[in-house]
Amino acid sequence: MRRLVIGLVCLLGAGAGPAAADVLPFQGSLSLQFGSFGLVSVTGSGVATVTGSGNHLSSVALPPSAFAVTGEVVLTDPAAFPVVGLQEIVANGAGSFVGGTGTLPLSGVGRLCVFGPCSSGAIYNISVPLSVVGVGGTQTLMGTAINVTAQGGPWTTGTTVVSLTSHSYPRVLSAMGFVHGPASGSSSTAAAAGGVVSLVTPIAIYTDLSTVAALPAVGILTLEFVPEPGTLALLGVGLAALAAAGRRRARSER
Repeated sequence: MRRLVIGLVCLLGAGAGPAAADVLPFQGSLSLQFGSFGLVSVTGSGVATVTGSGNHLSSVALPPSAFAVTGEVVLTDPAAFPVVGLQEIVANGAGSFVGGTGTLPLSGVGRLCVFGPCSSGAIYNISVPLSVVGVGGTQTLMGTAINVTAQGGPWTTGTTVVSLTSHSYPRVLSAMGFVHGPASGSSSTAAAAGGVVSLVTPIAIYTDLSTVAALPAVGILTLEFVPEPGTLALLGVGLAALAAAGRRRARSER
């Protein structure tokens, strides 16, 4: 039985981490935080290409459309007035991160729905262009009643701070990224299961609406590496073999 245990451990350990480049399945979320109004998130999954030494992560490359959704979150906090709804219509492009920084472009809009739900189509709804988020630059979206300008920057696993001048709402918004492996280990992020990467990016929003003239926002991208189906199947076979060996041994000792 001891030989069986050692063989199982060696077999599982052989695929525990990439020596140069490997692919790892992941699941995670892409979120936008608009000032103090609330957070709107979408979940996603896919397969990332990672590089590193052992389980120490050096770079991550993600495929397009791992995160894509159209949805609405209705706010229930009266203090959030005049914004009563949030909507995220987004899809990601391919992106890569090296040494904790990088770019992942987005397409679509993030919408702050003013005075009414997003489904009302009110002309005062604030549609924030997302193409500069996670990349950098400035983009203006000309609306029927409101013009909106968004400024973005790259993603980072460090800390991002957005500081703006506004009359009515918080002027500063910050977010912190991180990287860690299973059980919060610092050098095992690329482990086949349990490694987590969280990246943040700054978003500055300017509008023609006096009540939301300048609004800080952040993007938050979180990835968790999960076991490959083959690894789970192998683990199941190994555990079944151990259980069978245990039953045979128990019968032989009777």
